[in-house]
Amino acid sequence: MKTIILLIAVLLVCPVYSQSNRGYFSGTQVKHRYEKEFNLSGFTGMFLGGPKNNIEKTMRECGLGDTYRDPETDLYFPHPNSTYHLIYDAEASYYFSGNSGVSLNYGLFDNVRVEGYDDIGSGNSISLRNKLSSISACYVFHTSDNINSIFVGPALLFHEITFLKSTSTLMKMGFFIGYTQRITRWDRFFIAVKVNYRWSPKTLIGPFIESNDGINGLPNTGTFTSEFPQTKVNTGCFNLGIAVGVRI
Repeated sequence: MKTIILLIAVLLVCPVYSQSNRGYFSGTQVKHRYEKEFNLSGFTGMFLGGPKNNIEKTMRECGLGDTYRDPETDLYFPHPNSTYHLIYDAEASYYFSGNSGVSLNYGLFDNVRVEGYDDIGSGNSISLRNKLSSISACYVFHTSDNINSIFVGPALLFHEITFLKSTSTLMKMGFFIGYTQRITRWDRFFIAVKVNYRWSPKTLIGPFIESNDGINGLPNTGTFTSEFPQTKVNTGCFNLGIAVGVRI
């Protein structure tokens, strides 16, 4: 809900900002006003939301929130520990004359690895790599100068989760909403600030199990097992970043 509120705030503020900078876009550096237009763009940036918080919460509750001590460096590593990876999307859009258009978008919009540690026996580590991607077809509402554009449409979302060498993919229907504001414009190229939000119903992941036979050199008292139980995780995710595009 906080993510949706933040997205709405951005959508309300950006057009106001654009109006205050209209002279910048209509000055001598821009020779033309564009109406009909076909463009290709690529995006990268940051992401908020997704399954990370749900996974971390479950790891703490099931004993995978211990601190690991590296015996070689004597450094301590609290868990759960999350590592973020690159996100991106690619988009093709056609703007009709007036204020309408259509677009097709593919995006890898959430990409994070969450690792938990259970300090039993010689220690169990459970590492879950999550990737959220989507394909969406959108209606586009754009201003007559094509500076501001709003995208709305259905999305097919894929949740790929990897544990050890096993990868499973879950598929859900959801929706996509986005906003772009071009901050520079040339005859062929443009740079834009881009805000996206994708949502689908929660996915059910797990269980994931790891075990060890104890510490070498000590009497073996059995198998030490750690389990990440079945958990529903959020797939709604908010993206903010920069897009670079070309008109064709």
